[in-house]
Amino acid sequence: MQAFLTKGRNRRVRINARSILIGGSALVACVLVGLLFVVVWMSLRTPVGDAMHYSLMAYWDVYLDPFTYKVLFNTAQFSLVSVIVALLIAVPMAWAVEKTDLPGKSLVYVFMSIGVLLPSFLTAMGWTFVAHPRIGIVNQWLMELFGLETAPFNIGTITGMGFVQGLGLVPVCFILVAPLYRAMEPAL
Repeated sequence: MQAFLTKGRNRRVRINARSILIGGSALVACVLVGLLFVVVWMSLRTPVGDAMHYSLMAYWDVYLDPFTYKVLFNTAQFSLVSVIVALLIAVPMAWAVEKTDLPGKSLVYVFMSIGVLLPSFLTAMGWTFVAHPRIGIVNQWLMELFGLETAPFNIGTITGMGFVQGLGLVPVCFILVAPLYRAMEPAL
């Protein structure tokens, strides 16, 4: 795609798709950098009386708060469980689809593509209805069947939420790993 703009009397300026792409990308980058600058600037403001001063006091308060490190530990635990669950399911599935004569390979790709499109909050709501300690269908059924006082599953823990997130990441991991298995030497 090349377009010509007339500039002046007989001069024409040529605009191609690459120039439009670079200009659009530069504009988006400038907006993002500007927004990041505003966030950092606002975080450095400290009200002192009627005046505003700039200091690193907010950062100091956050790094000295023990709750910050509890949140970091919970985040690391959640991330680790999510990645382990996703890889334990997606990698063997990708290997089976790409390196074996599994029937219905195209159906697996369809389901993985649909899985990428599903909003994760709907999946989380579904798991809440299945494994919540108070309202979960499976928990209620198991408590009634075995006469348990407490629910055997709690999807609201860090591990439970990581499990659900890991299941949500399976399609993405599958789509990333399957082409690698496809490109791999068959003798391996």
